[in-house]
Amino acid sequence: MTIKRIPKTGNAICFVLASLLAAPSLGQLSALRGTVKEVTKEPIVGASVTLLDSLGRIVKETASASDGRYHFEPVEPASYAIRVEQAGYQECQQIGILVKEKTITFVDPVLKPIGWKPPKTKRRKR
Repeated sequence: MTIKRIPKTGNAICFVLASLLAAPSLGQLSALRGTVKEVTKEPIVGASVTLLDSLGRIVKETASASDGRYHFEPVEPASYAIRVEQAGYQECQQIGILVKEKTITFVDPVLKPIGWKPPKTKRRKR
């Protein structure tokens, strides 16, 4: 009778496969990303971006990068809101953001400077 040894790499492969099968929820996670911008479309650096669950509880927090981008990863599939704050700007809150299973959801919040008023539109005379 001959006994064959399983190479150590085979054991490692079995361990990795077992780990993946033991944690199926990891494959269900998603991401929420976007770019914080001003009404002029310029990115806003260092804005506080807060991810809230459907009950208004804080799930995660981050700050926008030098290009205005932010991301929350990983995120469980659910309905969320984000709150964006930056000194000199009105707070922005977006609700009802549906993050689906195994997807990347994009939300680009737009902040308005404090005291900002939309430009008046000219009416044509008839």
